[in-house]
Amino acid sequence: MLQFSPKHIANYRMDFDGPWGTGITSSLRYVHHQFTDIGEGGLKLPSYLVWGLRLSKRIGMWEGFFGVDNLTARRYAQQADTFNGYYPQPGRTYWGGVTLRFYQ
Repeated sequence: MLQFSPKHIANYRMDFDGPWGTGITSSLRYVHHQFTDIGEGGLKLPSYLVWGLRLSKRIGMWEGFFGVDNLTARRYAQQADTFNGYYPQPGRTYWGGVTLRFYQ
């Protein structure tokens, strides 16, 4: 098996368009454990599940949105090496923005 190659990766996304131009998107990403060396050698990176959520509101041509990645503040790593250990990924992060559409 190759290094940093999990056996299983699963992504799930649910979109809900609510009344009055509102929307909710929920996403889950599962990554099975993986190893830093070929053939399940080196350090073992544990499996993890990360949840993201996005809320939006449309008003005419405008859409405002707000999201949270890693909503549960799960501590996980996608990289590691024998000398430095694990390289942790960011905890909970927030983001937002505005979209202007010139078409319907």
